[in-house]
Amino acid sequence: MQFYATIRKESKYWHQQAHDARKHPIPFRVSIDIENDPYWPVKGGLGGNYALFDVDLWIMSDGRLEKLPIHSVNY
Repeated sequence: MQFYATIRKESKYWHQQAHDARKHPIPFRVSIDIENDPYWPVKGGLGGNYALFDVDLWIMSDGRLEKLPIHSVNY
């Protein structure tokens, strides 16, 4: 499974996020390494390491990106 990420506006790393001509964030490929680096498990992008709070994660499904609901709260 291939993961992608975009940096969240709430993150202090927001300035590292690339955008397209319409100002939409461009997802970048990442890997997840919780076992070896639980505090900064998202590997990739300009900064190289991100906490889960700093990014929204996406997966490729049927040729399109789908956002994973890791920051959602279900009531």
